[in-house]
Amino acid sequence: MAASSYLGIGVKRIYRERYRIFKEAEGFATYLEREVRHLKTPLVSLTENYLTGGKGAFFEMLKRYIAKREYGFSSSADVLAVTKSRYLSGADNIIIADFLYGLGKGDLETELTNLLRYQAVFAEKTRKSEDDMKKNGEMYYKLFVLLGIALMLLVV
Repeated sequence: MAASSYLGIGVKRIYRERYRIFKEAEGFATYLEREVRHLKTPLVSLTENYLTGGKGAFFEMLKRYIAKREYGFSSSADVLAVTKSRYLSGADNIIIADFLYGLGKGDLETELTNLLRYQAVFAEKTRKSEDDMKKNGEMYYKLFVLLGIALMLLVV
């Protein structure tokens, strides 16, 4: 009976973490774009500076990416193998892996164009995941809590 409530909490957490990942990815892309455009700071040091004090699933993905970056990645599939998150769908994991794989691969204008494009992608994913969190996350949470209460009443 209590398991039903815990299941509802777990489902709600998945939606919340998905929202946080995209919100943090959007913030990271914005940070990189701002710093590269105005200060022309190298991406390697920017990525490491961004991680200081950060917590959450996206920061863990970035930490794993940085730890393996020195060995080099031959494709975005290699980045995906390192950064894959259980909170994201396969397509969403691929988007983040492509974003990270593409960092530093072009000249300044190409890099800025890609950062702006990914900012828009992450902003759209953030809006969609926020809507899903509010609608579906709350719905499943309430559904499973009510199911647990109903099971308790049936047993008693």
